Amino acid sequence: MTTNQVILKRFEELDALAKKIEASMKVEHTREPIAFHPNFRPTKTHRDITTYIIDRESLIKWEMSVLSLLSKIYKPTDPVFVRFSGWSNSNDSSPHNKFQCLYPVFQSAREEFEGGYLFEVRSLVQAEVFSDELDLASHYLTNDGKVAGAVIAGVVLEVTLREICATRNLGTGQIAKMNDSLRTDQAYSQNVWRQIQAWGDIRNAAAHGHPDEFDDAAVKLMIDGVRDFVAKFVA
Repeated sequence: MTTNQVILKRFEELDALAKKIEASMKVEHTREPIAFHPNFRPTKTHRDITTYIIDRESLIKWEMSVLSLLSKIYKPTDPVFVRFSGWSNSNDSSPHNKFQCLYPVFQSAREEFEGGYLFEVRSLVQAEVFSDELDLASHYLTNDGKVAGAVIAGVVLEVTLREICATRNLGTGQIAKMNDSLRTDQAYSQNVWRQIQAWGDIRNAAAHGHPDEFDDAAVKLMIDGVRDFVAKFVA
């Protein structure tokens, strides 16, 4: 099960739990005498009060589970996380009123996730996909497929550079062009720039049918290096 699927499944479970809490809500109707001045004759001597009762223990468990999920997909400063945690920590309202405030925020978070608008999660999932691709590159390398391994690692590198360029509003293109743009934008150090340049050379040699320009050891270092690069700049 992918990261995306795990998060979606958890949203579904917590939404089902919220609906269960709402369905178990009890309603109590009571009458309360109205205090008034002896010289004043009110039209009503009592007022009707409706109280909505929610199981406090179930609500707390749901709150903590949602907070745990949101903390994994939102930054602490994100408005959704701030709003949910703020209401969760508030003791100024009844459990029913608190639930009425928390549930719409939870629904908003779920809609953002399902709509693909949570870019932190997108990066997490992208890193997961890249890891799978690099595992495939390693598989080809160990089975006398250094060219295929270099090409796949090169594709992961190129897509990663595109992602970084997009977050910095930089133009995209070939590996060399994006590498130069990112170095100029101070996205990383000169040493990283040189290493990416070397990986790009290996990828180009593999893609254009020049396997004699690199060996298995160079491809292994490339795969390991690209994996570290993705972990640092995407995950």
